[in-house]
Amino acid sequence: MNVPLASTAPGVAISPAAKDHFVQFYEQDAVLVGEVARYLRKALESGAAAIAIATPQHASDVETAWEADGFDCSPCRERGQLVVLDAARTLEQFTVGGQPDPAKFDEVVGALVRDKLGRFGELAAFGEMVALLWASGRQGAAIQLEELWNGLATKHRFALYCAYPMQSCASAEFSEAFRRVCQAHSHVIPAEGFHAAANDPDQLKVIAQLQQRAASLEREVRTRQELQHKLAQRERELSDFVDNAAVGLHRVGRDGTILWANRTELEMLGYAASEYIGRNIAEFHADDDLIARILATLSRGESLHDQPSTMLCKDGSVRHVLINSNALMEDGKFVSTRCFTRDVSDRWLAQDALRERGAVLHLAMQGARMGYWIADLSSGDFRLSHELEALFGLSGTPDWSLDAFLCLIHPDDRAAFQAELNAAIEARRRLACDFRVRPEGGDWRWFEVRGEAVYGAVGEALRFYGICMDVTARKREQQLLAHLAAVVESADDAIVSKTLDGVITSWNTGARRLFGFSAGEIVGRPITVLIPEDMQGEEATIIAKIRSGERIDHFVTTRVAKDGTRKRVSISVSPVRDASGRIVGASKIAREIAT
Repeated sequence: MNVPLASTAPGVAISPAAKDHFVQFYEQDAVLVGEVARYLRKALESGAAAIAIATPQHASDVETAWEADGFDCSPCRERGQLVVLDAARTLEQFTVGGQPDPAKFDEVVGALVRDKLGRFGELAAFGEMVALLWASGRQGAAIQLEELWNGLATKHRFALYCAYPMQSCASAEFSEAFRRVCQAHSHVIPAEGFHAAANDPDQLKVIAQLQQRAASLEREVRTRQELQHKLAQRERELSDFVDNAAVGLHRVGRDGTILWANRTELEMLGYAASEYIGRNIAEFHADDDLIARILATLSRGESLHDQPSTMLCKDGSVRHVLINSNALMEDGKFVSTRCFTRDVSDRWLAQDALRERGAVLHLAMQGARMGYWIADLSSGDFRLSHELEALFGLSGTPDWSLDAFLCLIHPDDRAAFQAELNAAIEARRRLACDFRVRPEGGDWRWFEVRGEAVYGAVGEALRFYGICMDVTARKREQQLLAHLAAVVESADDAIVSKTLDGVITSWNTGARRLFGFSAGEIVGRPITVLIPEDMQGEEATIIAKIRSGERIDHFVTTRVAKDGTRKRVSISVSPVRDASGRIVGASKIAREIAT
């Protein structure tokens, strides 16, 4: 970087022998480098010592500027007149818990100042450590360090030049801290966008604060524009999602009027939007009583799940559908429905055909490693399919009685199975329970049983058809999942899961230690609770990447704990998929890192 020494900022004429502490806010590195090169060179040429505690890049650029101007600093280095230190490494030597320690500051910086003053009589210093603290979000620590420098200046006579990039100060939340920084200095050099006609210190401080406010407003405007763009994009995506979803969607008002319907629902029934929207939903349902009950249920704030219904198409045909719906309620009053209409006509017809062929065929075709059983409820006869006999480890077994079948079941499961069987028959519902059976010479294995009864003309239970499926592996997986859950809970890192809407669904002990919230306080709340206000836009970016199936590895950012403490963390975020591979949420691992 070839930097000319001609000044492009207002500057403040500071003598190395002066007891002064001034600050420059800059927009371009080239401007800062030129001012610092001139300042330090002037001190060295006058015989004074010079200390530069700068970033490696700025230190290198200053020396490049000297070389371009024909100034050789090597002799000054060799006799100890010039000392150049890495700002970050020097800062680490006297900070404790992220804050400057006065005693350590005096040991590191104070001792260096005293040594150079003792050897050369005069000293000019340049420091960027305060800028590093500010940029890392520790504005209070930066002001504390400025005060430590001022305290050192009360004991020793030297000139100190500080610098902050205006970009890092451009936030309304930093206004008070920025004012305190200005007050901590005897002179303020505004950013290069302003050229002062005079060097009145108070006037320059006011100008610098006005520049900071202007920069923060510009940044806020840009941020809002970006957020508005993202919001508009998300609204377009959401509109496209619902309008073109593969399932029928519609909204119905409290009086039954259809307020809106998507393309899939209109195509399913064969109507144009003008023929469907604005009419009463009852006109399109075959069962008037059923739609009346549906609307009454929703008006009470209750939800519907897989409610069967039959809808009328424009061509006179019917569609068998399943309805999932709930209501939009405002001030306890029913406003409209949110309804998903799934066409199951093909399945309905297939099920109807299967019923005609018999319940045995329906149950036996459920899949491999399944077997069926049939119980004659009047005679007590019990018959097992060959597949089920094999699963139970039986061979060549004649027909069983119900009592003999019960003897195969683990003693601890026997009574529960018989009670569930009787309840299913009496309540005319499906049987669903688990029990254990031990094949001869083997270990106990878990089976899931499903079944239903067939009833006679007067409602009496005639037979019971059931299927059994070996679920031993699933039980073991559940145990493994429980073990994995315990591992997650005991992990040192914060492990958090959330929905695609950003709602927290799980929270481990590591997360409680890092952020201070208990699971009971945070689960169900938005993840943005942990994100600083000026970084809220990160969440939308993260969710967008997760929705597209991307992982985010070791993303370094800042999060806020329950007590308001800002935490510098490294986070990794992965998509969470359901059994079908669909992304349903995100899993986040956060680890606090040293700042």
